[in-house]
Amino acid sequence: LTSIMNMFDGCSSLVSLPVFDTSKVTLANYFCSGASSLVTIGKFNFDKVPSLQQGFANTNLTSFPSIDLPECTVLASTFENAPLVSFPNIKLPKAKNISAAWRGCTDLQSFPLLQVPEATDVRYAWQNCSSLTAFPSLDFPKATNFSSAWEGCSSLLSFPKLSNCSLVTNIVRAWYKCSSMLSW
Repeated sequence: LTSIMNMFDGCSSLVSLPVFDTSKVTLANYFCSGASSLVTIGKFNFDKVPSLQQGFANTNLTSFPSIDLPECTVLASTFENAPLVSFPNIKLPKAKNISAAWRGCTDLQSFPLLQVPEATDVRYAWQNCSSLTAFPSLDFPKATNFSSAWEGCSSLLSFPKLSNCSLVTNIVRAWYKCSSMLSW
């Protein structure tokens, strides 16, 4: 099995997904996108997956198992609009595009330390994550675009120092409508 692209895309009655062998999978975009009743998922092996775009978007997942994505470069909209409450530690050593990865996760209350040393596109990543109250320290040495990254995070009280982000050229609306922010 090398492709699970669109495998359960739009399966709106699917509630749980047990683990099956994904160790050879290299295509996984839209894996469970739109599986709007999906609440439970096993820990899959995505070690060879270069893109997980919209993999779990528009599901009903409130939690996600710990995951490593050593080859993944694209996480665009991967968890978009999922009702995640928390998210596990995740290592993304090659991720370049995390745009809208967690956009619309309105129940997300906390976020772990994120290691994405190659990320360039961070726009919309946490847009409208309206339950987030704090964010961990960030280090984005190659990021150029933070446009609307935290826009609409209306419960965000403070924000850590952006260290090692000297290449950022677009920060338009990055914290727009962060109406509870007390310090930056």
